[in-house]
Amino acid sequence: MKPRLLVVGGTGLIGRGLTSYLRARDPAVLVTSRSPGRLPGPFLRFDLAEPVWPALPNISVAVICAAITRQSECRRDPAATRHINVVQTLKLIRELIAAETFVVFLSTNLVFDGCQPRQKPDAPLSPRTEYGRQKAEVERALAQWPDRTAVIRLTKVFHPGLPLLQSWRQDLCSGRPVTAFSDYVCSPIDLRRVIPGIARVALGRLPGVWQFSGPADISYAELAQSVARQCGAAASCVRTVPAPPGFLEHLPAHTTLDAKRSRAGLNLDFPAPELVLTECLTLAESSRAGTDKDGSAV
Repeated sequence: MKPRLLVVGGTGLIGRGLTSYLRARDPAVLVTSRSPGRLPGPFLRFDLAEPVWPALPNISVAVICAAITRQSECRRDPAATRHINVVQTLKLIRELIAAETFVVFLSTNLVFDGCQPRQKPDAPLSPRTEYGRQKAEVERALAQWPDRTAVIRLTKVFHPGLPLLQSWRQDLCSGRPVTAFSDYVCSPIDLRRVIPGIARVALGRLPGVWQFSGPADISYAELAQSVARQCGAAASCVRTVPAPPGFLEHLPAHTTLDAKRSRAGLNLDFPAPELVLTECLTLAESSRAGTDKDGSAV
């Protein structure tokens, strides 16, 4: 019998969370990583960048979490990042498809230009960033296997350890001012909801496009102001400015996606941005409260 599921890239944010979630239900889930020994349980050293890979197991479902996701890196070195995110990723997907493995590919709202809110799953792809172009190229290739693949498009994934939120909170709670862009928006979704959604698509072998998105956009300036309110900091501690010309590759007017299929078919709830932020900050505070002065859990 085939092992049930493979997570490709098990040490990244989503890969770690997905691995933990799946292994709580099936300890035999196999995980790949470039770093041997970092993961408990069944493990395979695997690096997309290498020209020759170890033999892949004969599995039923694979979730592709491995990728270079930093937009700045993709913009700075499009050739090298495309080699990983497109060329090598498609090579792996073709091998998996040839072995009759169902493939789940994680994508992004950046396959669209952001001119329209709540973009439909079947809308023409229109990326304006290098990272978005790379994801769109893979999505277009996957169209040749409509019954053997699933695409999950994600908006901005928030979690309690998100560095930007932690930095803002530390500064604002200490009375130090922060600066946030007034013209850069996102549609936050909670990692705790994203992980079960990915698992349901994978375990159910549910093909097609699935979009995970919050119901509304919020600017980073508004997010920082909300953090200030929750910290009891003065509103004047948040300095709101437009993004400097050229600092960001693209400033979408909207980042939301139409998530009706995911809400109905996967029973997912995507709360408003302010609630996602509050939940993340509350969880982060609870985690800090559960640690004593020397850093040990109490």
